[in-house]
Amino acid sequence: MRYFILLSYALVVMGCSQPHTSSSSSPNQSQLIPSESKLLSTSLNELMLEFGHEQGELLSKIESKLADTEPDESSVLLLLKAAIAIADDKLDIAREALRQLKQLSLTDDQLGLAAILQARIHYSLGQIDDLNALLTQATEKLSQTQDPILRFWLAADQLLISAYTKDDKVFDKASDYALSHLNVVPENLLGQSMLNVVAIGLTTGGRYNQAIDVENIKVERDEALGNIKGLSDSYYNLGGLYRNLLQPELALFNFMQCFDYSEQLGSELDQAFALQQMGAVAFELEDYENAESWSRKAYALAYSTKTQQLYIPTNVTLAKVIASSLPEESRELIQEARKLSDEYKVEHFLKEIEIVERELDKQATIK
Repeated sequence: MRYFILLSYALVVMGCSQPHTSSSSSPNQSQLIPSESKLLSTSLNELMLEFGHEQGELLSKIESKLADTEPDESSVLLLLKAAIAIADDKLDIAREALRQLKQLSLTDDQLGLAAILQARIHYSLGQIDDLNALLTQATEKLSQTQDPILRFWLAADQLLISAYTKDDKVFDKASDYALSHLNVVPENLLGQSMLNVVAIGLTTGGRYNQAIDVENIKVERDEALGNIKGLSDSYYNLGGLYRNLLQPELALFNFMQCFDYSEQLGSELDQAFALQQMGAVAFELEDYENAESWSRKAYALAYSTKTQQLYIPTNVTLAKVIASSLPEESRELIQEARKLSDEYKVEHFLKEIEIVERELDKQATIK
């Protein structure tokens, strides 16, 4: 959902252009000069107009068009397919598209974009070893690009990845560039994903207020596009940002907005993410009835949808909420959370697990 999210998009040169033609039978000098190549940002935007704004249908439409396209003319579609797949967290599809691209003759812009998309896959998997090398390769290939959207796209991913790797110098430069060039972002689903990348990078880098500004721009555009999935994701991200800023009322409002849009989507997965956060924030606000209700629903959905990344947080949140009223059930939940943390080698929740364990031990001593 949100923190996977991710992606950015692309633009590049759409292959070689054809020379101008004339009614004259003998070509003159002007006839031998190729026309200006079309930027891929233009090509991608044209494809997005053709495919429409239904996020769930984009990959199937791209696949159908690829079936009717000659292999040596498929580079732009494959780049688009990889970008959309990464944004949908379908990394196997993205990897296959990039593998097919290796069989084609590509421009420098296309090679640069492919390197960034590969870096995005590594980022999504938490594989940081090759990130800097891939971004360096992309930067070199794109050093002469004339496409303003491609330059923005590169800056957006530099921002995201430098925040993740804690490279402050690159982060500051990339964030300044991205924030001062938001006007070039196209108003379609590709552009929305670019804004998503910028917002997540700013969030990771601790610039919460700037991230809120970008998310609010994205919300306005998603409303205009009728992009319910985008609205669900943005409200989830806004909830997290306000929680980081210690504004639980605003956090809860945004998580509830996320839940409402998730219901419209019919996405139990997204509902589970929203409910887990709603339960945690309601507990902070001492709304214990809703905290337990929402936490139980999140716990049930996490397991019914087999969403492993929610197993630990839903166990911890529910255990925390019912520690005083149902200590035995709370103990079982927190033991399961610790077991899962060891199994998945996840340390992020250990502090919260220990807090609940100490509270339960304290209650047992008092009794």
